[in-house]
Amino acid sequence: MTTEDSPYKILPGIVSPLEVLIRQTDKDQTVTLRASDTKGWLAPQNSALISIEMRDGTAETTLNLNPPNDVAIGESSELTIDVTIASTPLQGETVRTTVLLVVDEPAISRIEIRTPKKEITTEETLQLEALGWDHLDQPITFAPQWRILENPAGRITPNGLLTPPPAAGKLNIILESENGLMDSVQITVSLPEDPATDTNAPLPDPGTGVGKFRSRSGEIITFNVTGRGGQTLWGTNTYTDDSDIGIAAVHAGLLEIGETATVRALIAPGQSAYQGSERNNITSQTFGRWAGSFQLIPADIDLSQTIEIFNNTNEQVVSSGPSEATAIVLDERLLLNRISTLHLDTNEPTTERTISLSNRDGQVFGPWRLTLENQEPQSRTTVWRASASYVLEPGTYTLVNSSIETWAHNGESGHQGFAIVSGVQLGSTTFPAPSEQEPVEPETGAGNRDILPDPSGGLTSFRSRVNDVLFFEVTGTDSGSIWGTSIYTDDSTLGKAAVHSGLATIGETTVVKVTILPGQSSYEGTLRNGIQSSPFSAWDASYKLESAIPITPPELTIARIDGNLVVTWNSEDLEFTLETTSILSNDTLWIPIEGVQRNANLFRYVVLAPETIQYFRLRK
Repeated sequence: MTTEDSPYKILPGIVSPLEVLIRQTDKDQTVTLRASDTKGWLAPQNSALISIEMRDGTAETTLNLNPPNDVAIGESSELTIDVTIASTPLQGETVRTTVLLVVDEPAISRIEIRTPKKEITTEETLQLEALGWDHLDQPITFAPQWRILENPAGRITPNGLLTPPPAAGKLNIILESENGLMDSVQITVSLPEDPATDTNAPLPDPGTGVGKFRSRSGEIITFNVTGRGGQTLWGTNTYTDDSDIGIAAVHAGLLEIGETATVRALIAPGQSAYQGSERNNITSQTFGRWAGSFQLIPADIDLSQTIEIFNNTNEQVVSSGPSEATAIVLDERLLLNRISTLHLDTNEPTTERTISLSNRDGQVFGPWRLTLENQEPQSRTTVWRASASYVLEPGTYTLVNSSIETWAHNGESGHQGFAIVSGVQLGSTTFPAPSEQEPVEPETGAGNRDILPDPSGGLTSFRSRVNDVLFFEVTGTDSGSIWGTSIYTDDSTLGKAAVHSGLATIGETTVVKVTILPGQSSYEGTLRNGIQSSPFSAWDASYKLESAIPITPPELTIARIDGNLVVTWNSEDLEFTLETTSILSNDTLWIPIEGVQRNANLFRYVVLAPETIQYFRLRK
């Protein structure tokens, strides 16, 4: 008999056949077989005496093993098999063999792909699920191996998240297990419907879910919204797209709390910063960089009433390369929708042509891509147009053209680049922009506001008054400690911070304007005006210092030349510093006047990596 004393792997809860092979030298005879095991895993009928007829010296039989379902992995039972020869000449001789039966880990025997749907658009993702079962049809976990057959443009993660390619078609998804089992499913990918074909029916109130429309930047979407109170709101006029639209509508003055009406939201790009404010008894919060925004438009505005709000073109002979900035003044809110420029060239540009807007604070809106609209070979001019969709607040804006060297102008345009700007006037804003301040009286610098005495230290006692603007009579000092630059920890000595900011000299008494701010994640230490401030990590509250007498900085002109941004301004004042914010780190950078080119009263600064800059502004 060839049964060996070696472990025999079996699975729990299943009849597992054990083949027994008996060999003898005699050709034909009868043998009997009796089997037993220590744990009783043998089927009952296999424990009885079995008579086997041998032919040509060989006999085979099968023993059925049936361990219970709750047996532990690795548990074992010793099987004993006695074979007794029933015929002469070895009648009565018994041969014993033992086998160790060991319970093995159940293996996966079946796999399947589960999907909530088999049709998606190129803008959707799809979560697939990999399921497996063992020999008893019980769920079992395994390491799925996913792949997309003959379509490398799409991708699928190890956990089954499918991102389709940008083109329509069929995706054959393959699922495999480590032991070679396989299943497949076919997913149909289509292009999303053209938004222009959508109905105008208002969508349900999205709450804080405007962000799911982020891919539709530039579109105006109408919602049925109920006004409500709360604090889930960041920004003013332009809100983060995870802000609650119902709270924003009350903050913007479009709804009252409890009122339900249609509200239009313009899906807008993300901003580098969002300014908090208090409007209509709703306080919005300040926030840094965020990837998506929305702006609210009154529902009663007729968006088809597009008008030209700026046009400085004329029929006179033109030159290229304007020497003056093209400035646009808005007296009321404007839904921008088109910008056209005239260029003195007939050749296709080697790089993409764009147009942007920059406000007095140096914040840049855009860029929007310019496309060729008309060409006049005789005059060697071309008209380029950008479809722009953004709500602009009242103020002065400068057009920033990426192709300033070919931008047409003449003396009649004041040597400003030719441009036509169109949009829908939205009327006077019901809420001022955060940067707007009440006029101040030049005699005192603080108007009729209360002027508080010098705190002779920090401002921690004002910590609860976030975003409040206060005026203090302060004496400059080099005593005490300060942490930060422009924005200081609220335990920084106010008099020393005033000297560091250039608002006072040591021993000078003056009135300063203070804005109480939330805590910052970090504070930069710098040497300014002979005062060294210290850096610090996160702190619970802050304050910002400004002159109580408003300082009007010179207007910046921003142009793109040879791929770089060129910033210029005219001023007799040498104490202005150019300030920028980096997109990469959200850090504020101050460029000392020594780093700026100067010719008499004309200052010029060239930015070699313009894609990293969010805005410019001058400050003292």
